[in-house]
Amino acid sequence: MRLLMVFVPLIALLYRLTEAASPPLGRHADNKPEPDPRPAPPPPEPPDRPRRTARTRPYVPVSEEEGTAFYELAEFSRYASLWDFSYDALASFTRYSATHRVQPEVSLGASSPQALEQVLNDIELPSWPRRYAHSGRDHRAAAEEQAGLDRLMGATR
Repeated sequence: MRLLMVFVPLIALLYRLTEAASPPLGRHADNKPEPDPRPAPPPPEPPDRPRRTARTRPYVPVSEEEGTAFYELAEFSRYASLWDFSYDALASFTRYSATHRVQPEVSLGASSPQALEQVLNDIELPSWPRRYAHSGRDHRAAAEEQAGLDRLMGATR
C-alpha cells in the first residue's frame, strides 16, 4: 500500500512533465499567424513600354568674364537689395533679367550683364515723396533744438 502511495504521485508527475506544454494565456500567448505552406506568387511583370531617355539640357557656354560680371551685379551692386537677378540659357536676346522685389510687375531683360547694368542705371523707379527744401519753420525748429542742446551741454560742464 505504501508502495502504491509513492508510485501514483510519481507517475502523475512524470505524466505532467512529459505532456506537451500548453500555450500561455493572455498577453503571453503566441498570436503569430501560422505560415502559409504555399509559396507566394511572383509579382506581376510590368507592361513592356520603351524606357524614357533622360532629357538633355542644352549647354550654352558663358564666358568667365560675363559670369563674373553677372555675379558682381547680382551680389555686390547697389541694385542687389531691390532686384532679383536671373539667368536663362535658352533665351536668345534676354539671357540676363532682373525683377523688382517690391513691384514684381517691373521686369527688365538684357543680352549681357553690362547692358543690364546700363538699363538699371538709366531707369529710376518712383520713390516715396520727400521734402528736400526746408521751410523757414524747419530752420527755426532746428535752431531751437540746437539751442536747447547747447544749454544742456553747458549745464553738464
